[in-house]
Amino acid sequence: MLSVQYKTRLATKDDIQQIKELDDLSFGSHQGVSVEELNHVIDNGAVILVFDGDRLVGESQLVTQTFPGSPIFPIDTAYFYGTGVHPDFQGKNIGKLLTAEQEKFAIKKGKTKFLLTIRVENYPSLKLRLSSGFKIIGYDEKYYGLNYPEDARLILVKNLNSKEQIFKACLKIPITFFTSNYDTLAHKKIAQAIKDGLVGYDIDRLGISFTFK
Repeated sequence: MLSVQYKTRLATKDDIQQIKELDDLSFGSHQGVSVEELNHVIDNGAVILVFDGDRLVGESQLVTQTFPGSPIFPIDTAYFYGTGVHPDFQGKNIGKLLTAEQEKFAIKKGKTKFLLTIRVENYPSLKLRLSSGFKIIGYDEKYYGLNYPEDARLILVKNLNSKEQIFKACLKIPITFFTSNYDTLAHKKIAQAIKDGLVGYDIDRLGISFTFK
């Protein structure tokens, strides 16, 4: 369980520089949020903060309406941007807390679907989201640009109106997680699986399980 020492609140624009520093620390060399994006996110959604005392240890961003330069999504959908947790506090369920707070905020805004993207090799984020009901429904090799596979992203959706289903794997794609390298073979297999009409629904340290829609 989370310690009672952790507190959450919504960010203001006075917090932007601190959020940016934590986001950069969390994501390292991978795509991080910009100051301009953070301004837009706060204006069109929220950034949820987690503190250990006075220390910012986690942040998670979501938007409930589109803005110039943002992904386009339906009116019933909230788009979840990145979630960053300080390296010293990873593995302490702060990601789960932030995920729950994201969903609560989106539901209060009347949203019934949640949309987000994750790198293929990002095991912790995929594990967190798939375990909370998200499904991998797309793959875009040019999501952030033309630098494949660095810019490629999995597209995940959670639909609150969907009935709970029991899935049976028809394909498992091995993935090399926990490395700074990109598993280009896994990327190609995932792209083909999505093209063939499969969705990803489960993950372990060996790879992602897919089934038919």
